[in-house]
Amino acid sequence: MLRVGPESAGADPGPACYGHGGTRPAITDAHVVRGTIRPDAKLGGSMALDAEAARRAFAGAARAFGLSLEDMADSAIKVADSNIVRAIQLVTTERGRDPRDFVLVPFGGAGPLHCGRVAEDLGITTVVVPPNAGVISAYGLIASDFVHYETMTRRVAVDAEAPRAIAQVYDAMRARAQERFAQLGLADGLRFSFTLQMRFVGQAFELPVDVDPANIARLTEAELRALFGQVHQSIFFHGAAASRAVEIVAFRLGIAAPQASVPPLREGADGTGTRSGTFEVYVDGARRSCRLLARHDLGRGQKLEGPALLEDSTATLYLPHGWTAEHDAHDNLVMRRKP
Repeated sequence: MLRVGPESAGADPGPACYGHGGTRPAITDAHVVRGTIRPDAKLGGSMALDAEAARRAFAGAARAFGLSLEDMADSAIKVADSNIVRAIQLVTTERGRDPRDFVLVPFGGAGPLHCGRVAEDLGITTVVVPPNAGVISAYGLIASDFVHYETMTRRVAVDAEAPRAIAQVYDAMRARAQERFAQLGLADGLRFSFTLQMRFVGQAFELPVDVDPANIARLTEAELRALFGQVHQSIFFHGAAASRAVEIVAFRLGIAAPQASVPPLREGADGTGTRSGTFEVYVDGARRSCRLLARHDLGRGQKLEGPALLEDSTATLYLPHGWTAEHDAHDNLVMRRKP
């Protein structure tokens, strides 16, 4: 699962269309100018935006580049899309993972506006937009597990004695972490993870190698070398079978305490007053007519074909041409790219 949020776009977080008084254009302004955010839409269902302020914010840049306002805004959004794609590539292709093997999950107020084009550039064919996408990060803060990490630096050569040294370090770190959590009243249902920072002797950078805590007592030197080789191969595309000396330089323990109870998602987020109909957007150098409807108006089992705009009070979803969308059993909006 890949996640994409508005901070990946590299945009100015203070859009002119919400009245901060400046003239520096932001990505929100660009969406207003090209129509993927409706000029008469209301932030959170109540705050009006100033479409003329958004147009003024882009006027100077449009003149400088000799483009229309709409072309300038569309170009700015393409740059934002490229920035998001590049950010995702840093944690996928450059780490040996193929983004086409994943589903894209957009979040934040802007994520659902960019997800379709970002997915296309990455070769991803399925996008899952969660309910209340605009506030899902805030929800995560109050619903996520309590997690703590601690690291200990210690050089250990990977040889026949290494498994015993690893077990000793793990036991000591785990005991300290359990005592700390007990003091916080978080002693039940704890989950642990353990990562070794490993490298070839003389190598400048360490690689994180995950070890299953349940298997630590049975680790062997050969297994350690194999685990390191797999990680090294996935990142550098060589070295998996090397017989060079390997060492551990640090240990990282993760401990997580699950939430006793998770608060429900905000209810009523779809009540935006959006009226179904058609609306014009400016995309890829041309004005295009697209469907407009409130997200909750798309019934279960009903399939919507793009281009379309779906709105709720926390986010706007842009469904590009060549994509379909339908709700699943958990109220996620599942977008699929047509072959």
